[in-house]
Amino acid sequence: MSNQDLEDNLFQSIRDGDERAYIRLYDCFKHELIQYALQKLGDPAEAEDVIQDFFLSIWSNRSQLPAINNIRGYMYLAIRNRILNALRKRKNQTHYLASLGSFMLQQESIYGKIYEKELQESLDKELDKLPNRMQEVFKLSREEHLSHKEISQQLGTSEQTVSKQITNTLRILRSKFKALIWGISLLISLLN
Repeated sequence: MSNQDLEDNLFQSIRDGDERAYIRLYDCFKHELIQYALQKLGDPAEAEDVIQDFFLSIWSNRSQLPAINNIRGYMYLAIRNRILNALRKRKNQTHYLASLGSFMLQQESIYGKIYEKELQESLDKELDKLPNRMQEVFKLSREEHLSHKEISQQLGTSEQTVSKQITNTLRILRSKFKALIWGISLLISLLN
């Protein structure tokens, strides 16, 4: 009896519900078909999944298996089709993940801008509560990026006074924003 006849008999026995014939077919072709799928997919786990899915399909649909002249050719064609489906699925997943990543970056950017705007508004409100001279010194330092020496020359005061006012302003702002900073740190740690 030739290999072709043995394969045909295996398929007929599987159609009739013979579990041993199914196991024999699986054992005979599993490694060969996994190697074929691996060459095309490049991922051992995905190749094995394709082969497992194929053999599961054979057993699940055994009563509808067609009469086939070339079983090996049939299996390779079925595996090829499953490989093509897996590649399409992979391409769609890659596209989906790229789109999702882009969307999330946009959302982060939007939330970042909203947060930045709200933080700046809160900072401006707290600065407005400070004495005028402290506000002026702080804005020259942080917004105009002037050195303590340049600020002291512009305002006609000592560098030590400028330094003290900036230190006091930062101390006041830290105390006001301590709870906010703690809450943001907690939120960031929960998101990561």
